[in-house]
Amino acid sequence: MNSSLMLGFGRCDITPDGPVSMNSTITGTEVIDRLYATCLAWKDGDRTVLQYSIDLRNIYDQEYEMVSARISEEVGIPREDLLISVTHNHSAPDIMWQSRPEIKDWTDRIGLPAMCRAGKEALSDLTYVTGAVSGKSITHKLNFVRRFQREDGTWSGIASAKSDSPLARHETFADPELRAVRIFREGKKDVVLINYQTHAANGLGNFPNKVHADFVGPLRRAVEGAEDVLAIYIQGACGNVNCSALLPEDKIDWPGHCFNIGAAMGKNVLEALKNAKPLKLGRLKMINCRLTCQVNHEKSHLADIARTIRDEQDPDRKQQMMEQAGITSRYEVTAIIKRSAFGETREMPLSALCCGELAMGFAPVELFDTCGKAFRDASAYQTTFFCGYTNGSHSYMPSALAFPHKGYEVLECHYIPGTGERIVLELLKQLSAMKQD
Repeated sequence: MNSSLMLGFGRCDITPDGPVSMNSTITGTEVIDRLYATCLAWKDGDRTVLQYSIDLRNIYDQEYEMVSARISEEVGIPREDLLISVTHNHSAPDIMWQSRPEIKDWTDRIGLPAMCRAGKEALSDLTYVTGAVSGKSITHKLNFVRRFQREDGTWSGIASAKSDSPLARHETFADPELRAVRIFREGKKDVVLINYQTHAANGLGNFPNKVHADFVGPLRRAVEGAEDVLAIYIQGACGNVNCSALLPEDKIDWPGHCFNIGAAMGKNVLEALKNAKPLKLGRLKMINCRLTCQVNHEKSHLADIARTIRDEQDPDRKQQMMEQAGITSRYEVTAIIKRSAFGETREMPLSALCCGELAMGFAPVELFDTCGKAFRDASAYQTTFFCGYTNGSHSYMPSALAFPHKGYEVLECHYIPGTGERIVLELLKQLSAMKQD
């Protein structure tokens, strides 16, 4: 064990105190569960890294620049040593809508100040690490792959599963593995890191207009109440995965009660910790790099038409225009407009962190779980996390095999097939370099 390694924990409330825009089109008017910004401070010698997990849906690139600059300035940590992830919670203020007065007010008055305080709390809480254990468990019917084929041969996703055509098969099986690491600290509560890959359960579902932390809130309470620890949930690769709400695997329905999901996940974390094995921690290392990714400009020549379709108010006329242009959905309309402003390539920020036999890879994408699983399985470290939704938000990132099936995740991806696999290979390359150092 590295005797100089220290870990601090901070958590601050970011819950809005009035109506706010959520998930683009929904307004949250009632709070039923608090939202938090949680922060880990890793320190080893002169190196300090702040790792955030915030109960928000996304922090897009423009907002990330604002958030990271503010945290860096107030907390005193360089931006290159910040890892700002979100849990992908759809029932929270949508920070991308800064043009809306209530969102800007929440950001300026509550959100950003709380994120800064969480970082300061974590730094003031730094204490020496005395040991660690890691474990994993296989979840039972908590996840399903939302991309499926109907018996009529068409492919779709759960968000558009409005057909009477029966389900033929899912594209893949959802990765059921949950990983947990418990880090022991000298004279202070242990910290439990939880890494799993499942989409928010309630973005369009059971509690409309309610502000809450989705499954993450009850998950934290289940773990912290049972073990008297501090818990942080780190979202994984869930671009093609939804919560099943403990429904039969072949049932096509939007997810059910997110609090049940959180409680069930909590039991899996406790099971993982019960069967945990010693984890050797060592020198803290982190690499930041940029991956040059080729943009998919296949339909960029339709950008002007897409803008006209976007602005069309008559739904029938809008649908007719889309069919005439060969544009399949409103998702593709938005994607075409965005891509038209991109160059032939974009630089994607990636980060890799390791501490002895604990490793993590970070990317600003909603990666498909097959790629996240490939990353973890190929790692040479005892315990490896994939962490999505970090330091910006570039788009969905399907696996190459998913592209022929189309679906809104493919239509919203800004990059050519194979980019997800390249992200995996680049992160593995960085982890390998750090292991050899």
